[in-house]
Amino acid sequence: MIRSLTFQGFGKFGRETFELSPVTVVFGPNEAGKTTFFDGLFQALCRPSEAKKSGKILKERYGAARQATAVLSGDAAITDEEFLSLYAIRAGDLNLRLDQGTDWIEKLKARLFHGGLDPAALIAEFQKRSSDSRSVAINKELEKARDAAARMRSDLEKLRREREGHLAREREVAGMEETLSGLRARMDAAREEDGRLERELESEERIAQRQKLAAHLARWEEWTALEAEARSLEPFAEDRREEFEVLAAAGRRSAEAVSNARGRREHCADLLAESRSEARAAREAVETAAPRAALARRLAEEARSLLAADAGGLGPGGMAGAAACIAAALAGGILGRGLLALGAVLAGLVGAIVSLFASLRMRQSAVARLRESALARWKDEWTAAIGPSDGVVALASLEGFAKAMEEKAREKETGEARSREAAGRCEARQADLERAEAELARCKDGEEAAHRDERAWLQARGAESYAEYLRKTARAALLRGEIGKRRAELEALAAGQSSDAWRAEAQRKLRDLDLEGVPGAGRDDAAVQRMRNRRAALQREKEDIARREKDMIDRKAGAAGEIRGAIGKLAAEIVAAEDGLAAAEEAVRRLELDKRAAALALSIFQEIGAGADMLLAGLSREIGGMLARILPEGREVALAGLDEDRIRAGDAAGASRALPNLSTGTQHALVLAAKLALARKHRDGPGLFVLDEPFLAMDEERETRALEMLREFRLRHGWQIILLTKEARLRDKMGALFAETRVIELGPRVRESRI
Repeated sequence: MIRSLTFQGFGKFGRETFELSPVTVVFGPNEAGKTTFFDGLFQALCRPSEAKKSGKILKERYGAARQATAVLSGDAAITDEEFLSLYAIRAGDLNLRLDQGTDWIEKLKARLFHGGLDPAALIAEFQKRSSDSRSVAINKELEKARDAAARMRSDLEKLRREREGHLAREREVAGMEETLSGLRARMDAAREEDGRLERELESEERIAQRQKLAAHLARWEEWTALEAEARSLEPFAEDRREEFEVLAAAGRRSAEAVSNARGRREHCADLLAESRSEARAAREAVETAAPRAALARRLAEEARSLLAADAGGLGPGGMAGAAACIAAALAGGILGRGLLALGAVLAGLVGAIVSLFASLRMRQSAVARLRESALARWKDEWTAAIGPSDGVVALASLEGFAKAMEEKAREKETGEARSREAAGRCEARQADLERAEAELARCKDGEEAAHRDERAWLQARGAESYAEYLRKTARAALLRGEIGKRRAELEALAAGQSSDAWRAEAQRKLRDLDLEGVPGAGRDDAAVQRMRNRRAALQREKEDIARREKDMIDRKAGAAGEIRGAIGKLAAEIVAAEDGLAAAEEAVRRLELDKRAAALALSIFQEIGAGADMLLAGLSREIGGMLARILPEGREVALAGLDEDRIRAGDAAGASRALPNLSTGTQHALVLAAKLALARKHRDGPGLFVLDEPFLAMDEERETRALEMLREFRLRHGWQIILLTKEARLRDKMGALFAETRVIELGPRVRESRI
């Protein structure tokens, strides 16, 4: 058993040691190093010489400095031939490598066959007698007999070929009559078909004649209809579009005038509506301002009255006091003399001035109180009637209040002026609208007159619209050219006759064809052309048949006499040649039988000398038993020897096939079973079995059976198993079937685990 494997400078493994178990799975994807592991295991166990092919391959792959060593328990010496032929199965390698003469095969034979019998003398004798050496007398005699038989066989074949040639010609002559009968039948059929086609083509020609007459009459009817239409379009013969264009231009101008007048009318209507809206708003403003203006006018009058009442200056008391003082001063001046009189006057004047000033101050104070009271009352009245608006409440002087009320009173007059202005604008714009409507009516009348002129012009020429007039004018121009062409065609058809006479003749011929029952429609032109082509082909076919019939009659007459003379002479020559060949072949068979007997005896004694029969049968049963563990239907295995092509097994249909002729899956199963059986026979005690992707061609059921067989083989014989795979499924299945399986996962980092 291999306990560990160490690599150094070996491909992917620079310096790596792997611990191995009784069951080890080396798992990894492609290019992970499984092939390197297999080659290293081979290097460590077998140490192949670089002079051999296997050693050369390892050197080329990994270099001369590669190293791979294994730590073993027990004797595990294995040659490279034993390893590759017995203890290893590589992916895709279905060979057993049972090469005779190799050391391991001889060792296997020595272990398989024993017994003390040494048939060497008999084998040497039979080898001499079965030898192919040309110096042996029997081989010289056999060579002469074979040459004689070959010459006679060649002569006989030549005579037979000559006879077969004559017999073939005889059969050909016999077949010529059948061919002639066939040619005559083909000629009759061709003639019959040709006659039928001739009748059908004549019928098609009558149909074509009827169709031609009908078409000509239809053309005449079309010409008549065109002439009638041209007569109806005579008013349109002269192109007078320019006249209508003048009328149309006037109509367009009228329409444009109507459009402009309508625009002006709409503009006037819009302006009138705007003025009416302004007038309505002005009236509403006057109506709203009337009560306010009346109140403002009253308050303004009262304020002005109050202001006028206060403008009187001094009161009656002040005036009376001042008058008394002045009177006293005058009296003193009159009565007094000198300075006394002057003083009295001055004192009287000063008293009058003081009295006036005091009276004035009292008057001013009373007026101010009266004005404030009246102003407050009037502002309250205005606010109660109108509301706190227009800044009236903020007025502090009676003069300002009077002015404000006068302005409020004048607002009605301003509104009435505006209302009168708006009413004036409404009247002016109403007049503009009436003038615009009158202008629009005149334009419409002009437009309608223009349209009446257009309709009258069209009706005078028999057209409902200008488009119809154009269409009829164009049609009239077209008809003038078309009628001329049609007239020329009809004159050509009439060939000098009058058109009426020609028409009557054509109608008569058409009636005659109708009375004959000629249909109005036949096959299309393509079908008629095919019929003509077919008839031409039949004519060529009849000519060809007639030529071939004449040629065959001549050949038949010439070959009949020649064949009768040649066949009679060849019969005797063939009989003599057959007798001579039979004698020569009998001599060859006798001599070959002697050699085969000697070779068979040699083979028998070689097998007997090896003790093969019984032991190979036992080995066959053992391999078959293992194979049955893998293939559920059971297959019979037979070993006729240890050569690969002598190992046979039954296929799915039960037929026995050599190993290379089995299906790939069956080959894999048989190679696995055979290697297990042969390896166990080859080695005493536990050994090593290496499998590199061994189940690629097996389905899952066979794969499972093969693994179960390996498990039983390991449990029974204690062999170490190393399996290399890229299938995770197979790795897991190995772990499930084999106890304490070690898994080595190859990749960027090598990992080892136990399942």
